[in-house]
Amino acid sequence: MKHLFTYGHLMESAVISDVLGRQVKGALDVRIPKYKLMERGLLYLFPDPKSIGVVGVVYYDLTDEDFQKLDSYQCVDKGLYRRETTNFIHGRDKLCTVEIYTPGPQIHKGKCREVPSR
Repeated sequence: MKHLFTYGHLMESAVISDVLGRQVKGALDVRIPKYKLMERGLLYLFPDPKSIGVVGVVYYDLTDEDFQKLDSYQCVDKGLYRRETTNFIHGRDKLCTVEIYTPGPQIHKGKCREVPSR
């Protein structure tokens, strides 16, 4: 089982439940360090070693079938996003591994702007 960090519309439980066809357990206000949120028509994570990070939701215990649905929803096959693995500290010092969606080659076209972190 894998975990997913979300930072946009997939943070909404109704949206991810609709995509996966079931309810999933999540944790609010989780911060992924060393990334910032950018926008180029769509939101995306961008690596930035100086950033305090991006706050989002982590959904736990997702299956390979769940990720096939999510990859399709995120248009991974069309180059809009790609899925990567990263780590973050949960709680005091528990290292957790999560899947994240980062920009694919199609997002890199055009102008972008940074989105303020909350």
